[in-house]
Amino acid sequence: MNSIQSLIPILTLVTLIPATYGAYIKMSARLLRQEGITWKQGFVFGLTIVIYSFLGSSISLRLGYSLPIIPGIVLGFLANMLIGGWFFSKRGTNAGGGPLGWGGAVKLTGLAFVMLVLTGAVLIGVLKMLTTGTT
Repeated sequence: MNSIQSLIPILTLVTLIPATYGAYIKMSARLLRQEGITWKQGFVFGLTIVIYSFLGSSISLRLGYSLPIIPGIVLGFLANMLIGGWFFSKRGTNAGGGPLGWGGAVKLTGLAFVMLVLTGAVLIGVLKMLTTGTT
């Protein structure tokens, strides 16, 4: 039983987080009317972000330094834009059928990142309200 419980965080990292990010990528593509973004591409992009985030966290732990929350979010946003621009620039297509290019890919990943952060903020707010108790 303990070995199964120890696998839950790892399975969450490699399935749930990329799948959620993939859903946000797909929703962003729909809102921006961009075609050619598949669920598989969204999942692979989410997995790529998880791997880069893990590597960045490992390096910062090894160096014994962590960023404050706001610079960390800004750095994460910039990293997402760069990786997303690279990943989706040739894989997705715009409404006209041409490749997204860097501009379209950055818009796609930027919107997905903002929606993801807003959802996280709402969930944290709801959890804080539930744990503090309003009596």
